[in-house]
Amino acid sequence: MTDEPLKLLILGGTVFLGRHLVASALQAGHQITLFNRGKSNPSVYGNRLPSAGHAVEQIVGDRQADLDRLKGRHFDAVIDTCGYNPADVEKSCLALENSVERYIFISSISVYRTHGLPSGASLSEASPLVAQPVPPEEGNYATEKALCETAVSKIFAGRALILRPGLIVGPYDPTDRFTYWIRRIRRGGKVLAPGSPARPVQFIDARDLSDFIITLAQAGESGIFNGVGPDKPLTMQELLLSIKDRLANTSESLSHTSEFTWMTDQALLQMDVAPWMEMPLWLPEADETAAMLRVSTEKSLAAALKIRPLIDTIDDTNTFDLGRGSGYEAKAGLSSEKETNILSSFTPGIQAK
Repeated sequence: MTDEPLKLLILGGTVFLGRHLVASALQAGHQITLFNRGKSNPSVYGNRLPSAGHAVEQIVGDRQADLDRLKGRHFDAVIDTCGYNPADVEKSCLALENSVERYIFISSISVYRTHGLPSGASLSEASPLVAQPVPPEEGNYATEKALCETAVSKIFAGRALILRPGLIVGPYDPTDRFTYWIRRIRRGGKVLAPGSPARPVQFIDARDLSDFIITLAQAGESGIFNGVGPDKPLTMQELLLSIKDRLANTSESLSHTSEFTWMTDQALLQMDVAPWMEMPLWLPEADETAAMLRVSTEKSLAAALKIRPLIDTIDDTNTFDLGRGSGYEAKAGLSSEKETNILSSFTPGIQAK
């Protein structure tokens, strides 16, 4: 544990989690250097030129070819927010092995093997991972992330810190999976709700995850931590009602007119509703993947993970979404046309109990 400012290198840092990591690190008084291609939100930090005198130093480069631009530099830790290709991550590790004290890799709970799990089983940091064939199947996100973890752990050994987040939510979220529910409930009317109302859900505010990562970096932690929330059980019904209640008094919202129609897993699948992306935060309970919403938070909470009140995440995500304007087309969620067609065929016999 150190009280001295850290020199942090962030690979990425301008889209979603990276932006919050920069904010958390600056709030804690650390020095930040970004290394990225300069293609996503290049002016988010004011087009500052690389200079040690600036709060955020930016070095433009591609991790596949330009890592030599970091030669001669020393950092207390690197935070890799954009490692998806195992070969690229291995190359980054080898290039930084002698100039970085700690490699912090942002992985995913997708690396956990769910096949063959008993019904209702949960996942912890010690749970088995998916198979890691070499070369990996191209486009297999889980396998590629697992192989990335292996590369980091092998090269940095006891100096590796791996975070496995679940669904990351909050302002700047480009996936719209959590935001879908805020948008949909804000619109009001009959809302198709998935599965059992008592089904547990998990997600984490990007700001809480960022603060936790910086806390771990300051403490010199290594090992593996799940990055999930909340810090106490939350059901899908509680989430949707919280959103409805929170938006009810805002002038832009018709959420007070929202009426939830709960439809069983089986009925949704019969209606060709795709879990997760088309119906965010829904994984059929009979499917092995449902374990992805039963991930242990015990180790991370013991290591000082702090979860903000749900209403803060709802408020700030709503403000962010409204700021994008009415013309913004969401990247996830059920289309209004499909939802209307499903609701028009709804009968109480397929309602979730």
